[in-house]
Amino acid sequence: MPKFRRRTEPHLPVVQHVPSEGFGAPTLADIETLARAKTEAALNVLAAIMFRETANAFARVAAANAIPDRG
Repeated sequence: MPKFRRRTEPHLPVVQHVPSEGFGAPTLADIETLARAKTEAALNVLAAIMFRETANAFARVAAANAIPDRG
């Protein structure tokens, strides 16, 4: 069975350095785009937790409640 490695690189957009303006933080549009790109994966994780019989009952209920919140 393959081992999975935890990602160490950040998933936020790279901040561009403009010498005259300093460092610019990610804009709201950047964050919204990033969130939309990760939505399907997040829902898949919540569904997997919800259906995993060996998971803690509280985690399963929390996952079940979180899915409609994301819809």
